[in-house]
Amino acid sequence: MKEFNYMVVSKEQIVAVGKKRSTTFTLTPENSWAPMACIIVYYVTDSGEVVNDAVVVPIQPVLKNKIKMSWSKDKAEPSEKVSLKIGVSEPNTIIGLSVVDKSTKLVGERSDITEDTVFHELSLYNTV
Repeated sequence: MKEFNYMVVSKEQIVAVGKKRSTTFTLTPENSWAPMACIIVYYVTDSGEVVNDAVVVPIQPVLKNKIKMSWSKDKAEPSEKVSLKIGVSEPNTIIGLSVVDKSTKLVGERSDITEDTVFHELSLYNTV
């Protein structure tokens, strides 16, 4: 049986390589493969010819770290002290924090950072 080589490329980086001795095999995607991965499989014939194929696979990233936040008060008056409690599920987490006055939302343009906006920004780096 021939030995098949595979290479996974995402965002112009080789993120996984390996060899298999089967015509069918399973790969488990990792977050580093997101948002798109190009899987290249090839083998070399006895005469030295390289035979290959490639497939592009969309990968949905999974955000493993969960963040919980809560204010000490639901409402506060100007210059009133409030505190913010932040909890994370992964140690050594770095958090960027931005606090925006509610009145700025009346202007119309929203700048909330959501899971969808993070995934959209990630997709802009797709080069497969």
